[in-house]
Amino acid sequence: MIWDDKKQQPEYHVQYHEPIKSLSFSNDMYIVGKEASIMCMTLDHKPQIEIQTCINQKGIHAVSYGQEFCVATTHRQPGYFQLTWFKQAEIGFQTLKSIEGKAHDNAIVCMALNH
Repeated sequence: MIWDDKKQQPEYHVQYHEPIKSLSFSNDMYIVGKEASIMCMTLDHKPQIEIQTCINQKGIHAVSYGQEFCVATTHRQPGYFQLTWFKQAEIGFQTLKSIEGKAHDNAIVCMALNH
């Protein structure tokens, strides 16, 4: 459940067939961290993209903000990351580009982005 402090009531209820490990927002998209993937969804619950990750017990990811924004995730291989840029389109979001890289020899345990 996603709570709106200003309205003092629930705004959204997100439910999947597997446990949700983390949840974040950017523009009109919410990003759901699951154990082996990150799901990017519009606020009307339409899937935009599912990014496969390595086993990610905490659903680690990071999101930047702005007209064009980035979602950082772990890669399918431990120690690697993936950055995916999005832009709001007329309907939903458009994926602009995606890059991958090595960060560590061991699994990534924390991620952060700035604008």
